[in-house]
Amino acid sequence: MSLIERFQTVYELVKAGLTIDQREEVLKFREEVLQTQEENQNLRQEVAELKKALEIKEKLSHDGSVYWLGEGEKREGPFCQRCKDVDEKLVHLQRTRELLWFCLECKSTYVPPGYEPPEIDNDLLDSRGF
Repeated sequence: MSLIERFQTVYELVKAGLTIDQREEVLKFREEVLQTQEENQNLRQEVAELKKALEIKEKLSHDGSVYWLGEGEKREGPFCQRCKDVDEKLVHLQRTRELLWFCLECKSTYVPPGYEPPEIDNDLLDSRGF
């Protein structure tokens, strides 16, 4: 029997003969029960969120530059190191035209492993180097 069901039973048994002060005490008790149930629900939600965060943390790896989630062919990412370390957010990095990784959130740029800069066609440059 839940606390609310117990309260309803007690309330029904005594409501006919209760004084005003006694009724106020019963109502205070009911309010405390409702607050306890709400706190319990909030704690359950917090535990679920912490379990999820721990699960992600256990699957997260850092390669010296960026974060990855999972391993092998099922690996997701890359994720921004700055956003993860500072804001605790997993933000997917985007590829640029130069094949670098760029974070749309914090504007950080990362060089992927084995990156070789594209060759520049000198005939396209003007006298100022642009």
